[in-house]
This record gives sequence, structure tokens and C-alpha cells, in this order.
Amino acid sequence: MKTLSTVVLTLVGVALVCYAYLLSGWYNIGATAHHNALTLSVLDLTLDRSVAHHASGLQTPATVQEPATLRAGARLYSQRCQGCHGAPGIKPGATSMYPQAPDLTKEANEWSVPQLFWIVKNGIKMSGMPKYEGTLKDEEIWAIATFTAESPKLNPAQYQDLSFDSTAVAPH
Repeated sequence: MKTLSTVVLTLVGVALVCYAYLLSGWYNIGATAHHNALTLSVLDLTLDRSVAHHASGLQTPATVQEPATLRAGARLYSQRCQGCHGAPGIKPGATSMYPQAPDLTKEANEWSVPQLFWIVKNGIKMSGMPKYEGTLKDEEIWAIATFTAESPKLNPAQYQDLSFDSTAVAPH
């Protein structure tokens, strides 16, 4: 029983020290001061596990196999995502953000289509990644997720062909 009391008191003491550290304001939350390795590891693990958990029950609709879905996703991606995440032949533009938005032409293959859907729909807290729930229809979010998953396989010409909207009116 004494050992259990010692463990509990030690854990409470550590928790109080951590809480006091957070309340003190000593932790620099500025984007110019990058996280230490432990904080990065915890955040990465939390992101990976949370997305995997929340996306695990999603059923990918059959429409993601249709060429029209890929084209629609490329168009939406070019409008909503390319500025931060880049695209085939286009470097990410949000280079002053911390954390930086991932270059999805290189990193999208780390996620499944349902996981990408969940991320686009719900966003990622304190990362600059907005949620598109309420802004886009689920069908549009699935299209973006489908395109994003395919984007590492595309060259710049293929991307331009997919994302070009022939119905758009050229500015005068």
C-alpha cells in the first residue's frame, strides 16, 4: 500500500509541476520557436492515432473510382488546397506557417482516402488546416480526398489537365 501511495503522490507532483509550468507562461508558443522533439513526437502520434480512430468507420463511396470524381477533386484542390499544400509541379505556398502545411505531392500517401476525407472535413486544430464541413458537400470532400491520394502519382501536365476548368470564363 505504501508503494501505491508513493506512485500516486509522485504522479500528482509531476502533474502539478507540469501545470505550474504551463501557467507560468515560460513555454514559448510563438511560431518562431519550434517545438522540441518530445512535443513533436506527442503531437505527431496524437494526430496519427486520432485520424486513424475517427476515420476507421468511414465507407469510401463507389463514386471515387469514377474519372469525373478525380477531375472534380483536382479542380476543388486547385481552388482550396494548392495555395498551402502545393500540387504536382507547384511548391507549397504557406512557408511561414508553423507547423508548415505538408507538401501533399510527397506526403499524401501516408493517409488513406477515408483519412484524407476526415482531415478535410474536420480540419486539424491549431495547425491552420480549416474544416470544410458546412462549406463543401461530402461528395466534394470525397473528391478532394480522392485527388489528394492520387496526386503523388501525377506529373505537372496531368495535374494541369485535370484541374483546368473549360467552363470557366477568362477575365477581361
